[in-house]
Amino acid sequence: MAVQGIPVLNYHAIDNTDNINSSPNVSVSLASFREQISWLHNEGYKSVTTEELNELLFKRKPVPGKHVLITFDDGYYSLYKYALGILSEYGFTATLFLSTSFIGKTYDQGDFGFVNHDRQLTWQDVCSQTKVDFLLDSVS
Repeated sequence: MAVQGIPVLNYHAIDNTDNINSSPNVSVSLASFREQISWLHNEGYKSVTTEELNELLFKRKPVPGKHVLITFDDGYYSLYKYALGILSEYGFTATLFLSTSFIGKTYDQGDFGFVNHDRQLTWQDVCSQTKVDFLLDSVS
């Protein structure tokens, strides 16, 4: 059995407002996120962790089925508020690449279209997430 490529989906924030069309924007609408995760589920995909991806791709361990790596960057609260429930509902997990220097702070960077009503996760949020479906990693 040949090892096939595995898609990697990367998200930043989930926006539950009508402001999603402002450009540039690092968020995905709540409806679109749910639709994407539902599609993956209906198409028979199973989520993998970064460690499992390493096993599948670099150690050439063939595993039957369709796999996807779902990741989130930075650590927005909207992930905690929206993504966890949707991922859990469909049996998926995700890896959070956490910017630890921003934990508990608000973003004030004009270079990106940050969701201005969102905030960074707090350490309490992060600790409670590790008990559910997120694998944590860090970015600088």
